[in-house]
Amino acid sequence: MAFPTDLSELEDNVDDVLAAHVNALEEKVGIDGSSDTDSLDYKVRYPPGQVKSLVYLGTNQENITDNSSVLVNFDTEVYDPLNCFNTTTHKFTCPVAGDYLVIASLGLTGVTANQEYGLSIKLEGVEKAFGYTHSASTGDLGLFRSTILHCAATDEITCYVYFTCGVNTTDILGEIQKSYFQIHLLSTG
Repeated sequence: MAFPTDLSELEDNVDDVLAAHVNALEEKVGIDGSSDTDSLDYKVRYPPGQVKSLVYLGTNQENITDNSSVLVNFDTEVYDPLNCFNTTTHKFTCPVAGDYLVIASLGLTGVTANQEYGLSIKLEGVEKAFGYTHSASTGDLGLFRSTILHCAATDEITCYVYFTCGVNTTDILGEIQKSYFQIHLLSTG
């Protein structure tokens, strides 16, 4: 596009002139899909404090298979402004590289006395944080684990339960106060 020489040319080509200026501005300030954390585009796509998710188990996940690692089917969102958590696959996908605070809590019912029950936080299918709790009696049991994970963009974070108690009758309680998964981006890079 040639630079307009009079007002009528400018009026006829105003969309082209605006587009040229916007494109030049985008290149200068980084509004072009940039992965540069200082670019305006990056800050618009990932506003501070918006890469976060809190989900919980809406209904009991029943009859957990004994002696196996079982994905917890978190299916109800409290907040997830950038849609990072998929309630069908039960996975959080990191939209950007950075350090993420991950908190998981599970309430179990139908536990067997004198057994160990575990909660695992996995990054890309690899266990990164694991904790066992010993059941002193039958009834209910709470599991809790937190960690900070350094993740790449598109990494997936999941939560698993594990136990070996000889029965398949343990359930994960479907209540926000007992079974939740919370993830927050702390810093990028």
